[in-house]
Order: sequence, then structure tokens, then C-alpha cells
Amino acid sequence: MEERKEEPWKEEREQWQRKGDDLDTFIPVIRLSAVREKEVRYSSRKVTTVEKAAELGRLLLDDADRECVVVCCMDTGMKPLSLERIAIGTISECPLNMREVFKHAVLSNAACLLVFHNHPSGEAEPSEEDIQLTRQMKKAGDLMGIPVIDHIILGDREYVSLAERFGWIRTRKATEVAEGRGVYGPPQTSDPCTGKVL
Repeated sequence: MEERKEEPWKEEREQWQRKGDDLDTFIPVIRLSAVREKEVRYSSRKVTTVEKAAELGRLLLDDADRECVVVCCMDTGMKPLSLERIAIGTISECPLNMREVFKHAVLSNAACLLVFHNHPSGEAEPSEEDIQLTRQMKKAGDLMGIPVIDHIILGDREYVSLAERFGWIRTRKATEVAEGRGVYGPPQTSDPCTGKVL
């Protein structure tokens, strides 16, 4: 059996140097990949309502004692592709960079995203920082063509869908409007300058 060299590029660099090539810089060629860490069992194949989305977010956040942010990458049929805990904060905040939100989405070839975070205090009411973060994620997702369809904040027994608060999703019946139960439609992106759906 042939022995595989772990870093064949080192040998190539040494050959160039022996030939007298004057190379100042070697740039690594890399390959990124997502690695499956574990699986969680979810009772629904599609995430079509806010309730189902909140149930999905609780799979990774129910036991968290600090604020955490989870991203769920979705396909065009609103089926979850993957979940990733992208940030872990303190008991009262969780700093987040847009780069971290969308890196996972690009690697997963996501059509859209659901974002979740918990409030260890048990109160799901969004802070001003939560609202600003949601607006930033929405704009970034629209620019990248990977829309953020909801940002759900999970408390002990309740949750708040910022998509419902901002009117991003539709409801099916008047009774669902009264109960605050929204329905996710197919992913849509909007022009960040005009706000028109593309």
C-alpha cells in the first residue's frame, strides 16, 4: 500500500526553492467543510409555523444557562438542513458578528435562515440590541441572497418571533392573527435600498 504524505505542498515548495525560483510568499489553498457533530430528533419534516420553529430552537437552547445564538439553515422547501450554535455569551448578553451568522449558511448551501437565541432570565421580550441585531441580520441576508426569515427569542415558557413583530410573515386565518400564530412562506429576498421583494 502506498504511503500518503500529509502535506504534499511542502515538497512542491522545496522543489521550487531548489530550482532557484525567488518566491516571497506561499499562499495556502484551503478547503472548508461542515462537520456533523451530532443529530437531534425533530418531530416535523418542515418548519411552516412559528410554533414549529420555536420547538426546533429549544432543541439546542433549553438547557443553556447563558445567552446563546443558534442558526438553522433551511432549504427551499422549509426543511432544516443543519443547526449550529454560533455564539455563547454571558447571562445577560451574547455578542455576535454577522460573519458568524452567514458562514454556516454558505457552507450549508442554505436557501434561508432561522435564528434563535435564549434569555436565561426567562423573559422572551426583545431588548433594543436584539431588535437592532435582527435588522442587521435581515439586511445582510437580503444582500447575500440568504434571507433571515425569523429571529425567535426563547424564554422559559414563551417565545417572541421578531418576524411577527415586524410583519415579515403572513397569517392564515383571523383566529391565528389573534393568537399570534404566523405561517412562513417560501423564502423571499428584498432590495435593501427600496425594500421591494425581488
